[in-house]
Order: sequence, then structure tokens, then C-alpha cells
Amino acid sequence: MFGMFKKKRTMKDDNIGQVIAASVSASIMAALADGAFSEEERERLVETVGAYKAGHMSPQEILAMIEMHVSAISKAGRGEWPGLMHQLAAGFSDESKKIVLHAAGNMALVDGKLELSEREFLGNLANWIEVDQALLREWLGEFESTIQDGLANGFLSPDYVRD
Repeated sequence: MFGMFKKKRTMKDDNIGQVIAASVSASIMAALADGAFSEEERERLVETVGAYKAGHMSPQEILAMIEMHVSAISKAGRGEWPGLMHQLAAGFSDESKKIVLHAAGNMALVDGKLELSEREFLGNLANWIEVDQALLREWLGEFESTIQDGLANGFLSPDYVRD
């Protein structure tokens, strides 16, 4: 009975460093989902992490950190991704889970197309970080807006979905 009065977690309850770590990891996995970590994807990740680390790390340090992270995730292998993401996002609020999904989704779109392997990865990621159906529908609506903006602004090609 008392569980129904339990306070719902918000992003303020989450460790922002952990949210960033989960977002970076999910972004790297999304980049690797189609089989390659492209130069465009690498640049986007350096740019994104640089926004959080500005003044604390040089661009070279950021790139070295990302390369180390990419190497570790690649070496661990795809079979370890579910457990890694589940562990990183354990207990996250819905808002933080959406941030992780958006980071991965945006990375998947960097090259202007959304491969089948990337779409499958995003669905799996939602499972790994325990996104319920209502939250997934909400995120999909937001991600669709991102896609429409990309199409309208020429960042995505009209045939952005590839099987």
C-alpha cells in the first residue's frame, strides 16, 4: 500500500556523470551497430563530449579518452553490451533514460541514414535500460521529430531508412 506513495525518480535524482557515461557508451555502440565507427561519428562524439568537458580537457585528451572507450567497448564484444548498459543505467529516471536513447539515436543518424542494424540496436538498448512501453512511445515521438527536422534541414537524405 505504501508503495503507491513512492516518489517517482526525476533527473535530479540521477548522477549526471553516470548519465553522461551511459550516453557516451550508448552513442559508441550505436556508431558500431552498423559495423564501423566512421570519422563523422568520431567527430560528433568528440564535439558532444567536448561540450561537457570544455575547460577540463584538451581536444586531444577528449579524443584519447573516446578512443580508449571505443576500444574497450569493441573488445568487450556485442554480447557484453546488454549487461554494460543495464549496469550503467540501473535506476535511472525516465528523463535520463530518454537522454541515453536520444544520444544513441542521434549518433545513428550522423551519417544521414538509419540502417536496419541501428534500428535494431535502438530497440535492444531500450530493453537493456528498462524502458517501458509508454516511455518508448514518448521517445519514439520525440525521435520522429528529430528525423523530420533532419529531413527538412537537409541533414538526412529522403531515403534515410535503409534495410
